[in-house]
Amino acid sequence: MTRGLIAAILTLLVSAGSASAHTPDWFSRFLEWAFGWKASVGEAPSAGWMEPRPGPDFRLSDLDGRPVSLRDLRGKVVLMNFVSAGCGESCASMKELRLLATALGRKMGSDVAFVSVVLTSERDTAEASKAFRSPGRRTVTGWRIATGPPETVAKLAEACGVYVAGAASRDIEYSDVVLFFDQEGRLRKRILPHLLQLSGLPDVEWLLAKHEH
Repeated sequence: MTRGLIAAILTLLVSAGSASAHTPDWFSRFLEWAFGWKASVGEAPSAGWMEPRPGPDFRLSDLDGRPVSLRDLRGKVVLMNFVSAGCGESCASMKELRLLATALGRKMGSDVAFVSVVLTSERDTAEASKAFRSPGRRTVTGWRIATGPPETVAKLAEACGVYVAGAASRDIEYSDVVLFFDQEGRLRKRILPHLLQLSGLPDVEWLLAKHEH
């Protein structure tokens, strides 16, 4: 089977099966291999982007009692996740965000911020502090662990489209996802944590370049 026929079949499948306005990164690489085609200038490096929409207006506190909100983080690309205090650093999103923070280097804090919102915070604030401040754990610049009243956290999760159930019990269930907000505080993407290995760094850099759809 020739490259041209393979490319034609894959082009048809991707066009029919993707609701994204962007070419998946693996497909862009294939087209470049087959024909020398490359993604258009300004095109997102991966699929799954949403139409920009205003992020939720919330105000939480970090473990030092300092306020945390999207409004205070304007001008930075923000990645947010929700985490149970009982899960702590063992959650998939926490592990992947730590790896991404290392890859971002000096951009963390100055251009990029992470916000991890602790669920069941009223009961677990002390537990959260212990879970995320274990001895020997390196503090990452620009990464805030946020807590707040359970009703505030629940409303924030709902506004972000994150599933949470049983927040008042030890059997809490929630979606372990990572949300991308641009410099204007708009929600741009919602992905599973393992995808950060594939596209986290280029996606953040794409937002830092202030690209639009």
